[in-house]
Amino acid sequence: MILTIMLSDESFRERVMDLVKELYPALEVKGHPDSMDVVIADGNQLSLQNIWATYRLSETPETALRELVRHHFGQLLSKEVPSVEDLGFEDVRERLYPQIMPVEYQESAPLPLISFPLSSEVNVGLVADFPETYMYLRELELERWEIPRETLYEVAQDNLEKQSEAVEMQMAGEGQDTFIAVAKGDGYDAARILVPRFQEFLAEHLGESFRFAIPNRDFLICWRLDCGEVFHRQISSQVGADSDERPYPLSSSIFVRNSEGNIHEQPRATPD
Repeated sequence: MILTIMLSDESFRERVMDLVKELYPALEVKGHPDSMDVVIADGNQLSLQNIWATYRLSETPETALRELVRHHFGQLLSKEVPSVEDLGFEDVRERLYPQIMPVEYQESAPLPLISFPLSSEVNVGLVADFPETYMYLRELELERWEIPRETLYEVAQDNLEKQSEAVEMQMAGEGQDTFIAVAKGDGYDAARILVPRFQEFLAEHLGESFRFAIPNRDFLICWRLDCGEVFHRQISSQVGADSDERPYPLSSSIFVRNSEGNIHEQPRATPD
């Protein structure tokens, strides 16, 4: 489930727009006529879902909200933020990474994004990551750069593999009920499951076929396929809660990586 702002929270969107007008009076901001969780700032549609989720988890919500608004909307006025139209492949080669994104991102994008299917809830996109912001690459870039999508994906995988070499992982449990979790918080924890060598490391400790979940962008948890039923239900329950409550939600599904390195979504249990 992707966290959305309910109609009763219209006051939250109004509060965000009031802060935008206070902090950035040069920005023209208004609410989206059809989506309560979207505002339009200088013609750009910005989702408030992640601001809302982070705001709810903060111990000092009003202070946090001001900083969240300053960060998200300030990028629109920064002269240092590059425009994808001005970038060539060599400009992004070392900044290119795979990123798992909700299917809603692709559906709402003004232009088609480069994507690879992963499940009913999420796809894999490609992003150019700069210090000030990162941007999803569009199908248009394939035409401009005359580079196959598979080549871009391989470059992105290689970059994420290099970035993941020193990532700390938490291994806990014992025997069949062993799990490995990754939560570096750099924006690519969930996407690390896409790196073949990272999968190989997990397979060494969890078996050639193992389960994993990506409830949000900044968390990946993997566990044995032959784990106990109680253990599996406990993890599945926590995955569902994290997907509902944490910022940058992705999927409440459970996935399986098989011995051939293929990933598929595990069928969900149906009520009796």
